[in-house]
Amino acid sequence: MSGGHFDLKHYDLTELSEAIHDLIMDNNLKHYGNYNDKTIEKFREFEKLLDRASQMLHLIDYLVCGDIGEEELIKDWPNF
Repeated sequence: MSGGHFDLKHYDLTELSEAIHDLIMDNNLKHYGNYNDKTIEKFREFEKLLDRASQMLHLIDYLVCGDIGEEELIKDWPNF
């Protein structure tokens, strides 16, 4: 499978998700701050959203490029 219609931008979303994850894991360290539990939960929500968006874009990319069919897109679409 090749994809490429969106210049593999789904990897950018994955990198952003990983950066948010790092903020969560580094919470309470002097160089990042000391965010409360409610704020960290929002970070986690956004991390999950970015992961799902990356998966969705990847599937759409493969569909548009002819690497998968509509049935596979629907079958593999992440559930919320």
